[in-house]
Amino acid sequence: MTRQWRTRDRWIIQLDGMLRTLVPGALVPIRPSPALGAGDTAAGRLERRQIISLMRFNHSSGICTQGHYHGQGLMARNAIIGQRISDAADDQRDHLAWCEGRLKELGAHTSPLNPLYYAASFGVGVMVGRISDPISLGFIHAGSELATTRLETQLRYLPGGDQRSRAILERMRDDKVHHAYTALEAGGRRLPAPLRWGLSKVAGAIGPGKRLR
Repeated sequence: MTRQWRTRDRWIIQLDGMLRTLVPGALVPIRPSPALGAGDTAAGRLERRQIISLMRFNHSSGICTQGHYHGQGLMARNAIIGQRISDAADDQRDHLAWCEGRLKELGAHTSPLNPLYYAASFGVGVMVGRISDPISLGFIHAGSELATTRLETQLRYLPGGDQRSRAILERMRDDKVHHAYTALEAGGRRLPAPLRWGLSKVAGAIGPGKRLR
């Protein structure tokens, strides 16, 4: 009975996280947005479209990551590892709220496809989490490293006057570096090189870097 209630409670927690993730405006960040106090030089029409595209991509990418984390957290066998995944999800919640807030400032909206992205990523997270905790953490490590590389590329092509978006992306990058480190520290297993290569190719194919050049 205790195990059943624990499983039920975990599902309730993940359902709450899903609703907060997918309902626009429902996420309240734990940390204030790094954009607060940053300058925002007016951008031209083309630059504005580039910034909106970039921030919308990062928001949808964060939806995928959050779905993955929620699925992995549901399957975590070790309470400490489950907490590590939960901590990463908390940071990701901040990223989503920051990106959504920046899009609102720019008069733009998030992608209507986000529920589909979340559902697919949640399913993948569940499958990965069922394999083992070390493999689950290995995916967090690999995904965080890929996200770090993507964010560094975006920062190079971000219009120089947009200090608000830059502050957000820099904090997101720093968080991803931390996630990659803590995933291995908690016992994560590095993924085989062919699998990491495959993940990088998928990320490169859908990345927005080329559209900013």
